[in-house]
Formats: sequence, structure tokens, C-alpha cells
Amino acid sequence: MENIQIEVRDNLLTITVDLTQRGRLSKAGRSRVIGCTNGNVPLIDSKGYRKERLNCTVSVPLSQEELAAWPLNDTEATAGPT
Repeated sequence: MENIQIEVRDNLLTITVDLTQRGRLSKAGRSRVIGCTNGNVPLIDSKGYRKERLNCTVSVPLSQEELAAWPLNDTEATAGPT
């Protein structure tokens, strides 16, 4: 998981993401991923694994200036805007 913490307590799921992080470029190159579970992750509480799964991505779109400056100087950029 990237910049995301999850906690299950008393049947409540709490997701914490630091929104001040810059994040990596998305695969499409149109946004920055701030926090991501990188697929389905199991939820675990004090009794063990639960049947629910979480798949979560928090992102922010690139600014017009960032899009105009494509390709960005980011080694994680794999594709340009389409």
C-alpha cells in the first residue's frame, strides 16, 4: 500500500491518507496518485480476517501547467496524456 493506512474497529473502517504527499504519476499520466491500496486488500480486525476487501485510490488531477509541460521529469511516467 502507498501512503494509506486502514483500521477496522467495532465494525467501522477508518482510512487514513496524508493528503500533503505529492504522489506518483498515474499510469495514464493525467493525475498523481496520493494513496493507493494497489488492488484488493483484506480487512483485518481484532478477531482476524474479515470477508470484506478494500480497493482504494486517492488521486489529484495534474494542473494545466503540468499537462502542458508533458513529459514531466518523473521516472515513473509511463505514458503521456491522450
